[in-house]
Amino acid sequence: MILSSFPSIFDVVRHYTFERFRQDILAASVLAVVNLPLTISLAVACGVNPKAGIFSVVVGGFFASLFGGTRFIISGPTTIFLLTIADITNQFGIDGVYVAGLMAGIFLMIGGLVRFHRFIDFVPYSVILGFTAGLSVVIFTTQLKDCLGFIIGVSPADNPANQMIKHWNYYITHLHKIHWPTVLVSLMTAIPLIISKRMLNKKIPFLALILISVSIITYFSGLDVLTLNKKFGVIDFTWPSFQMPVVSISQVVALIPYAMTLAFLGGINSLLTVITTYEMTSKPYNSRIELLGQGAANILASLFAGLPLSANMSRTSTAIQAQAQTPLTGMMQAILILVLALNSEKLMNFIPIPCLATIFVVAAYDMGYWKRFFKYCRMPRSESLVLLVTFILTLFSTIAVAILTGIVLAALLFIRRMSEHSYITPEIRQIPGEENELPQEISIYHIDGPFFFGASSRLKAVLDEHRPQKKITILDFDNVPFIDSTGLKILNEFIKDSNKRGVELILTNIDHARELFTSLNLGVDPLKRYLTAPTLADALQLAKERLKVQT
Repeated sequence: MILSSFPSIFDVVRHYTFERFRQDILAASVLAVVNLPLTISLAVACGVNPKAGIFSVVVGGFFASLFGGTRFIISGPTTIFLLTIADITNQFGIDGVYVAGLMAGIFLMIGGLVRFHRFIDFVPYSVILGFTAGLSVVIFTTQLKDCLGFIIGVSPADNPANQMIKHWNYYITHLHKIHWPTVLVSLMTAIPLIISKRMLNKKIPFLALILISVSIITYFSGLDVLTLNKKFGVIDFTWPSFQMPVVSISQVVALIPYAMTLAFLGGINSLLTVITTYEMTSKPYNSRIELLGQGAANILASLFAGLPLSANMSRTSTAIQAQAQTPLTGMMQAILILVLALNSEKLMNFIPIPCLATIFVVAAYDMGYWKRFFKYCRMPRSESLVLLVTFILTLFSTIAVAILTGIVLAALLFIRRMSEHSYITPEIRQIPGEENELPQEISIYHIDGPFFFGASSRLKAVLDEHRPQKKITILDFDNVPFIDSTGLKILNEFIKDSNKRGVELILTNIDHARELFTSLNLGVDPLKRYLTAPTLADALQLAKERLKVQT
C-alpha cells in the first residue's frame, strides 16, 4: 500500500505523539477564536444566516482536513466565493447555495480524478493577481454601505457594472445621510484591527478580542446600530443536521454555471494555497488528493446546511504560525468552533453588523496585494495588459468572464511573443567550421524557433519570397523546438512547389518532429519528394553526392 495515495492524515497518525497533540490543540484553539468572527462576517456579507457559515467550517472544514492531501491546510468559506454566493442567494435562495455547493463538490472530485491540478501551472500569475485585486475592490464597494449605515437596493437582474455604478453613485450623493453611530462602531473596529495586523503579535487573537469588546461597548452604550439579531432574528445555534435542499429541476440546470464557477475558483484557490504552504514549510503534499478532499468536504457541507468552502491561505498561515503539526489541527478547530458557537449564541445575537462589515472591508483590502499589483503594472506591456484587463473585467463583468478572458489574452500574447522568435535565414553561403563556401548549386535554409500556427504567415511569406533556385536545397531544423500541423502544412506546400521546379530537397534535424512528419506521410515519403539526414554535416555530404550524380 502506498500511503501517498491516501489523505495526509494516514501519513501522520503512524508517528503521532503527545507533544504533537499538544501543539495541534493549542493551534486549533487560536484558529477557532480567530476564524469564528471571520466566518460570521463572511456569511453576513453573503446575505445568509451566520449558521450557514459556521456549519461550513464545522462540517466542511472537519472533512477537508480529514480527506485532504496536506498537513496544514485549513478550509472554510472564503472571500472569493462572496459575489457568487450573494448572486445565488438573491436569485435562488439559500437552498440554491446548498445545491450549487453540492454540484461544485462533485465537479471538484471529477477534477481530482482527471488530475485537474496539473493545469494550475497554465494560469498566469498576472490573471490571479488581477482577479484578486478586482475582487478586493468589489468586496470593499459592496460592504462599505454597512460601515456607513446605508441601505442600497440592488436588483439581482443588474449586471456587475450597474451594481458598481449604483453603489458609488449612492455613496457620493448621500454623504449627508451617513449614520454616525454606525460609523463610530466601524471606526472602533477598524483602528485597533489595523494596528493589531500591522504592529502587534500575530499569534494573539486580537480579532476575537476586538469583536467582543466592540459588541459589549455597543450594547451597553445603547448605540442604535444594526445587529445580527435585528437583521436575521434570534439566531439559535444547534448541532448540524442533515438537510436535503429543495429546488426544482429547472433551478438545478440554471445553477450549473454557478457551480462550475465555485468549483473553478475553489480549485484554483486550494491549489495555490497548497503550493504556497509547501514554500513556507517544505512539507510534502498531494494536490490530487487535496482536490478530492475539497470536493468531498463541499458535498458534505452542503448536505448539512453549510456554505461552499475551499482552502484558505490566511487561515492556513495562522495555523503554521501557531505551530500546527498535522491535519488534526483543522479537525479540532472545527469542533472547537461548534463548541464556541453553542455556548456564545446570546452574545452573537448582539454583534453589530458594521463591526462585521469593517472586518471584511479590512480583509478585502489585504487580499488585493496592492504593492504587488502596482509593481506588476510597471512590468512589460503584455504582463500589465493581462493584469489590467482581468482587473477591470472583475469589476464590471462576471468572475468567470474575467478569469477566462485573462487566460485567453495571456495565451494569445504568449503565442505572439513565441512567433516573434521564429524566423528563417535563407540562402546561407558559409557554414561555421567549413573553410570554403557552399557550391553554387547548393543552398541552405536555416529555421529558428517554433514552426507553428502563430508564426505560420510570416514564415510562409519568407519561403515564398526566397524560393530556392539551386539544384539542391537543405532545410535545417536544428533550432526548431517543435513543429505543429500548421507548420507541416506550410512545409508540405513548400516541398510540392520545389518539386515542380525541379529542386531537390534535403531535410535535416527532424527527429524531434518525426511523429508529425509520419502522420502527414512526410516521414516515409513514398513519392521520394525529399531526402533526410540526421545532421547538417550529413545533409551537406549527401547534397554533394547528389550533385555529382546530377552532373
